[in-house]
Amino acid sequence: PVSHPPSAPSAPCTRRGFCEDAMWERRTHARILVSDADAGCIIGKAGYDIHAMEARSGAHIKLSGRGRPLPGTDRRVVLVSGLFRTVMDAAELVLEKLFYLGDQVIDAEATVVLVVPDACCGALIGKGGEVINLLAINHMVYALHSTQGPMRVQCP
Repeated sequence: PVSHPPSAPSAPCTRRGFCEDAMWERRTHARILVSDADAGCIIGKAGYDIHAMEARSGAHIKLSGRGRPLPGTDRRVVLVSGLFRTVMDAAELVLEKLFYLGDQVIDAEATVVLVVPDACCGALIGKGGEVINLLAINHMVYALHSTQGPMRVQCP
């Protein structure tokens, strides 16, 4: 489950117990890269699964078309957009769909690829690589930087 940092005690909390502050109410988006097979899993039969995830999270979820991968990759883009809190909820639902069948882990060695804008790379890497090194140690995260496209952060 996604854990959101607490905010001021007077802030109202959402249905999942996450306290709201200005950050959680800002509009944003996330891009997750997936294979064609995973894209089909996210969409579901006749679009049922993707519509269910949108209804449950409150975010908008779109997939790039078949044969339209992110340039420089062989993967399709899952674009999740909405308020920050709904994007986080939707991203969690997408990842659950990809890695779990009920309570069973489908692929313990699975990799998540997030697309990070160039403007965010410095903050993600940190001074002297401090932030990305902590992510690597604590969460088995590593970053791939491409000069032909955005930086990709992978979480095996």
